[in-house]
Order: sequence, then structure tokens, then C-alpha cells
Amino acid sequence: MILFQFHTGCRPSEVWRLKPRKVRRSGEVWVYRPGRHKTAHRDKRRTIFLGPRARKVLKPWLRGLSPDEYAFSPARAEATRQAERRRARKTPLWPSHLAAQAAGRKERPKRAKRQRYDAASYRRAIKRACKLAGITPWSPNQLRHTAATRIRKRHGIELARIILGHSTAFTTEIYAEADRAKAMKVVGQMG
Repeated sequence: MILFQFHTGCRPSEVWRLKPRKVRRSGEVWVYRPGRHKTAHRDKRRTIFLGPRARKVLKPWLRGLSPDEYAFSPARAEATRQAERRRARKTPLWPSHLAAQAAGRKERPKRAKRQRYDAASYRRAIKRACKLAGITPWSPNQLRHTAATRIRKRHGIELARIILGHSTAFTTEIYAEADRAKAMKVVGQMG
């Protein structure tokens, strides 16, 4: 999810709501049109372009999904993690182990894994990963700001505006940090 958002500059909600039926997978650039997004109430359409890096990140997550399943699912991720742990197990799983696991398993856990993330669960997952990695925690929206800055630096404010889906360049300027290094270089040359 993090890599997908980093490569596309999309909003966090556009990541965790992604379904295969919303992605047109033809041509060199795929197109993702989320049904729900921040400016939908203003009758604006949102188009997210998926280049080679974003496609490479997304492809494995779309494999084997029905068109209406969420691409990024905590329930599926947990099932995959558990299956991997079981596969990597060093000792055999004896019938007594299976019986003990079945006895300890709750029929209805208080918090079953959901089919999709939401704003809070995505943010918590990132904070947990940051803690495990021993780095300063950050929020999912910072990925959008980072992408905006990167796009603006390489391709200018107008393309950053289009890619981020902003109506005006003024909004994009709030997201994308100005290239201070270039400004300092110009001022240094001007005297």
C-alpha cells in the first residue's frame, strides 16, 4: 500500500478502497478511477495513472481476486502471514498441537480481521511498521506530499496538479514543497 501510494501520489483512502474492477488494465499506463473520493460530491472525476512501478507493486495483489474484492485486505494479509508461518515451521505439526490450537482458538474473536483497511487501521499499520523498523513514525498523507514534491521537482507544477487531481495549481503548491536548492542556485548566480 505504501509503495503504491508513493508511486501514484494518491490519497490514503484511494489506496485502501481499490478494487480490481476500478482499474483499467490496458496499455502502458493503467488507469484507476475510484468510485468514492474526496471531491466526488462536487461532481469531479478522479483519475489515477499507474505507471510501470505502480503496476509492478499492484499486480501481485490483484492476482486471483474477484472484481469486487478489495486489493489490500487485512484479513487476506493475516491469512497469508499465518500460512507462511505454518510453511516455515521447523518442527512437525502433531495432532496434539492441532488439538491445542483448536481449543485455544476463539469461535468469535472480539476483533476479527476486516476485509479492507480504513483511515485509522492504515495509519496504525504504518506506525507499527515504523516502530518495528526503529524509525520516527509518519502518516500516510505524508506519502502524497512526498510524491507531490517529487513530481513538481521533476516535471513542474502543472503536471503535479494533474497527477494529484487538483483543480488549481494553488492547491498543488500547498502539497508540493518548492525546490529551495534551485532557488538558492539562481540567487547565487544572480549575485
